Amino acid sequence: ELKASPPRTAQISAPEGRPGPRQGSPRGPHRTFQSLYSLQVRCDSTGKGYSLQPLSPFNHGTLLNASVPELKLLCGADVLKTFQTPNLWKDAHIQEIVEKFGLVCVGRAGHDAERYILGLPILQKYQHNIHLAREPVQNEISATYIRRALSQGQSVKYLLPDAVIAYIKDHNLYTKDSSWKDNNT
Repeated sequence: ELKASPPRTAQISAPEGRPGPRQGSPRGPHRTFQSLYSLQVRCDSTGKGYSLQPLSPFNHGTLLNASVPELKLLCGADVLKTFQTPNLWKDAHIQEIVEKFGLVCVGRAGHDAERYILGLPILQKYQHNIHLAREPVQNEISATYIRRALSQGQSVKYLLPDAVIAYIKDHNLYTKDSSWKDNNT
């Protein structure tokens, strides 16, 4: 039986260096800098919140002080579905992720995470290591949605930290004429 309880873990953000099957995503350094700018905003926050603060050079004790430190892949159900795409993921990599680390899957409109888990034997075998994060209000916001909005010139003011928006604008990312398309940066 799949459980929809949130795991009690600290958060480490490590962006994938390659964008995988996504169209319109830059590689390596740009993804890392956007993640770091995002973490900077969260680490600088002084208010109380309901989420654990991310691990950073300034807050390195969070994970170490957790009762049971865990590292999990955080992904949307849309990414979970890609595990079934032939030749996209190596079976050994999927097994290592779900067996050794586990994952937290956020629901996405139009995606059935439970069906994806039960439809792939390796995910079914390690379903005890897969946590489904259910939101009381459906959230349609995803990286794909944000990339699409940016490519169409729409505002993402309340979807991303200001530092990330500035970085994206400074580097001309996610636009129809983005310069990163032909290089590996």
